[in-house]
Amino acid sequence: RRKQSHQNRKIQKKMQVSHSAYLLPRVSSHPHTPSHAYILCSQEVDCNTTTLYKTYVQVCESIGIEPYHDLKQLPSTSGEQIIITGSNDMKLASGCRALMNSLSGKRLEGASEEPFTSLKDLRIRSSDISDCGAIAVANFLRTIAVEVKQDGGRPEAQGKLQFLDLSDNKIGHQGALHLGRSLEVGMNKTVTSLILDFNVLGAEGTSALCKGIATNSSLAVLSLKHCNIDSKGGE
Repeated sequence: RRKQSHQNRKIQKKMQVSHSAYLLPRVSSHPHTPSHAYILCSQEVDCNTTTLYKTYVQVCESIGIEPYHDLKQLPSTSGEQIIITGSNDMKLASGCRALMNSLSGKRLEGASEEPFTSLKDLRIRSSDISDCGAIAVANFLRTIAVEVKQDGGRPEAQGKLQFLDLSDNKIGHQGALHLGRSLEVGMNKTVTSLILDFNVLGAEGTSALCKGIATNSSLAVLSLKHCNIDSKGGE
């Protein structure tokens, strides 16, 4: 028992992120990983995750789908990180649109809330969100790209999203086109890592994506593994 207790303390120490934050286990990016959803918890970030979850449930109800069960954790977290992997419960593109509309503060009946801007890490993987889901993510990126002035001083980006992973989601040309447009010059200055592995971009989708991100000076990491990129896409 003493040995096990010592090992548990070592694991907890390794998982420590800040004085009052911890990171739940990371999920492999392999396309055949089982369904998981993990969220970074922190007591230091002041954000309204309860309102976010209520909006999400309302959006799901309005389009006739069940809310993704693992997002019930949202009200008890800061919502800095959302990871969804291999989920059939996301209801494919419809579930992704519901989540993105909620993050954007949009409801289908016309009412709206303030955009949720505390999210730093968004990973929706192996959930078949397709082009429609990717377009919803792109629209969310544009929503949080609005700059606001802090105390009358220098404008700052409204959102904080830095890491975006949409691996293995059957995203093609249209999804890549909209993601590229949402990351072009002046549209987004916070995203530093974009992971689109195991999608069906092809040469056409790769070209559309690159036309947008070619003017982005903030993006530092781009991963396009196994995306059917031929020699034309390489150009």
